[in-house]
Amino acid sequence: MTQRLTTIGCTLAFSLLGAGCVVSTGPGVNTGSGVGSVTLLWTFNNGEGCTAAGVKYVQVEVAGHSTTFPCYDLGNGGRSGTLDNLPDGPQTVTVTGLSAHYAVNGNSTGQISTYQATTSVTVIDSADAQISIDLPPLMSTPATNSNIIFLWTFAHQACGAAGNPAVTLHVDDPMAGPTDATVSCDQNGTDGVKVGVGPNQPGFAAGSYAFTLSAADGSGNTYFASGTAFMNGFSDSVVNVDLQQQTSAAPPAAGVGAVLFDLTFGDQTCSSAQLTTFQAYLTDSMGNQIAGTPIAGPCSSLPITYTNLAAPATYYLSAQGLVGTTSAFSVLQYALSVYPGATSSYQVNAAPTGGF
Repeated sequence: MTQRLTTIGCTLAFSLLGAGCVVSTGPGVNTGSGVGSVTLLWTFNNGEGCTAAGVKYVQVEVAGHSTTFPCYDLGNGGRSGTLDNLPDGPQTVTVTGLSAHYAVNGNSTGQISTYQATTSVTVIDSADAQISIDLPPLMSTPATNSNIIFLWTFAHQACGAAGNPAVTLHVDDPMAGPTDATVSCDQNGTDGVKVGVGPNQPGFAAGSYAFTLSAADGSGNTYFASGTAFMNGFSDSVVNVDLQQQTSAAPPAAGVGAVLFDLTFGDQTCSSAQLTTFQAYLTDSMGNQIAGTPIAGPCSSLPITYTNLAAPATYYLSAQGLVGTTSAFSVLQYALSVYPGATSSYQVNAAPTGGF
């Protein structure tokens, strides 16, 4: 109860004063090491969570250290982060909420700062200073509708190599209604198309929009992809899509599918990287954690297969490799496309990191 009241008080203080507040866990034992840690618990726009605020990552900068954490709504697990080995004494902390444009077949293709706050904290030798902070919107200009820019390939081939198939697109818009169109693969030298603002196109307001893309070339080959475009309300969203070749003549119907993923760490196997364990989290396009995650286990547990996933849909994988309890490698929000009646296979590489 004490911590609950402290957190509410800190959030209120931030809202009124425009700055974060610090709750120390105690002075600790002064070992003379000269370093401590800072743990942040964040919300946005007067108490909103990650999904409601459209935030996918949180970047924390303090004492020359910059670390990016995934942001998702699962208890406080995706709304907090800890930075270790900071020099003790007064420090300035800058916290930024980032939206992201996700590729259907890979990592984020761009991040935009949407919320930000700066506060101060006293780092205590051999102790953990805790900050509860609410980030206000970074931009004060009114939100405007904007475009979704699809850039596509076909089983990793450009339009020309894939036979220049016509592409049929469908974008769900709960407010304005769906957008449906069939367009040429190559648009004036660009393998893709801009959808949104223009004649008879109202554009897309801030929010998330499910889409499907299908194509067929002159040889009877068919391709399909689905995913979600995230809009921040004031800039275009670029979505890189790799349409996968299908065995049926028509795009798959709604149903269930499976995904298999294997992990490498700095382009090494789990054992070659001398990792003790790995952890993996799988979420849907709204940030909801899939049943059965998180997964934690030894290297021998890889690869991992998830079955009975709603499809067609895109899921997002975050993972880390640990040496003891220290995170040595991580990957954030890697997009996995799942198709009905099929198992999609992915090899995902985690990069060296200073924390997760």
